Amino acid sequence: MESNPARIKELIGRASEGSLRAMDEIVDLVEKPVRAYLALTAGPAMSIDDLAQDTLITGLQKIGRVRDPDQLVSFFRVRRKISCGLSFASRGAGICYWSVMRIG
Repeated sequence: MESNPARIKELIGRASEGSLRAMDEIVDLVEKPVRAYLALTAGPAMSIDDLAQDTLITGLQKIGRVRDPDQLVSFFRVRRKISCGLSFASRGAGICYWSVMRIG
């Protein structure tokens, strides 16, 4: 991941204002580590592609909440935990319960 905090902070600011180009750049920065994290934490019946998409969309919707550019990947991991917690009630307890327990 890019290690220039000023550049990442700029991307976060632009993305929170709706810049699709900035959002694309953020996805380019975090997608690989997010997918690796999901591969380690998701249950075998869960689609990494679906989880990654949900995680990235949820993270981009809340991107303005990132306070420390060095924590960008961690921010998306937290979004995954919250997303899973919300889907726990709507998609059934079995798969998501395992993921919450595994992640948490």
